[in-house]
Amino acid sequence: MIRFAPDGGDVIALTGVEVGGEQFDRLLFRAKVAPALHLNDVYELRSGAYRNLPNVMRNRLSTLSGLKNLLSDPYTASTLSDFRAAKGGDRLAAVDSILYGGYAYQFYRAIEQAKITLSSALSAVIEFHRPGIDLSIPVLRDDFEELIAKPMQDVRTEILEALRQAGIGPEDVKLVLRTGGSSSIPAFVRILEEIFDPSVIQERPVYTTVVHGLASYAQGQWS
Repeated sequence: MIRFAPDGGDVIALTGVEVGGEQFDRLLFRAKVAPALHLNDVYELRSGAYRNLPNVMRNRLSTLSGLKNLLSDPYTASTLSDFRAAKGGDRLAAVDSILYGGYAYQFYRAIEQAKITLSSALSAVIEFHRPGIDLSIPVLRDDFEELIAKPMQDVRTEILEALRQAGIGPEDVKLVLRTGGSSSIPAFVRILEEIFDPSVIQERPVYTTVVHGLASYAQGQWS
């Protein structure tokens, strides 16, 4: 919260919560993509020995940064090989291709693109077809908003906390700026419009404003 005067502005409240695009991608992956990749299936490694893929492997596969960690882990290849050799292990062929086929970046980009599409459409499809990978996963906006309900509630709480710190009501705010890709998510926009007068909410370029701000800050630090 910034109070502006003719001679400049003063920050009168500052709060925040760790909510962002990669977190939403991870939630989407776990709910929709993981089942399609058979990551949650139980495999018979030996006679009578049934196992899930290790939690650490399933968790890391949910993001591109996590997958990079898996690739640097010497146990990843041997663990996946053990499960691939298990009864029904052929179901993990797509996981093998994502890890070692050179498709990781495009694969996670397809998940992100479906999330972006849901900001302007009621449904989207996580579509990815490469050798060894054949995925077409429909996603409804309602399903996605259910997945992100808790993070969105955290955002609402922080906005109200900022107002409390500033000692003002929503009606006192004359301008609300939203920027960044996640600010286009309809569930987030609704939160703002429920708290503030919709007429004071303005959008800035969602993908460039933060970079411009960081560049300006850096220029000020080094000039």
